[in-house]
Amino acid sequence: MTWHNVTRVLLVINALIALVTAFNLAYDPGHIPAWLALAILGGLGLFVAVTLLYRYELGFFAGAAMPRWNGHAIVAWVLIVSSVICTAALHQFWPFRPGIAEYWQRAEPILRYNFALTAGSLVVVVVLALLYYRCQRQAAVLGLVGLALWMLVPNDACGNPFNRPWVNWLGASPLMFMPNSVVLLVGCCCLHGVRPKTSLVVMALINGFVLLLGIAHIIGVW
Repeated sequence: MTWHNVTRVLLVINALIALVTAFNLAYDPGHIPAWLALAILGGLGLFVAVTLLYRYELGFFAGAAMPRWNGHAIVAWVLIVSSVICTAALHQFWPFRPGIAEYWQRAEPILRYNFALTAGSLVVVVVLALLYYRCQRQAAVLGLVGLALWMLVPNDACGNPFNRPWVNWLGASPLMFMPNSVVLLVGCCCLHGVRPKTSLVVMALINGFVLLLGIAHIIGVW
């Protein structure tokens, strides 16, 4: 399978995860304020629409276009790298904080795995960006697709209203890195010239939404 066929499958998986999450949130919002729950449901609806739009667009992609190096590509890589930092906000920016060694000692195994995934993802996307810059572009794109898949492996057992149903079903939730996964996949589309300007806007909006959601969690809104 080529990168765009795998990407189409992963986009559908992300859409399904988002739909299940929206259903769970509508059924039991927990202690989330009504205004925030409505905003998140709206965001999830747009998220599903975007993933399915790109899945549809890639249905017409012949796969012959080579990854590009231009202004759009540079911004795409900046957004890809920064997406990992934005996602870390959901766990109060761990493991990128002083005291991580001490916190690691008392963290549960699933949380340690989550921290390792967060730090490892940042290292991987930086390495892939350097490979792309060094003209190893196909390898870098394949690396992004592989990382987007790995990010969907359940990795978070935090008992918030979003994760709780997934933790009950699977023992861990795939939600924390789900937006990250889509940013990487949309980034791959952008690098190949699929709606480059729109792709950058989509990536920036997802990053911003995740960052704001993480900050809201840090200050105790939910």
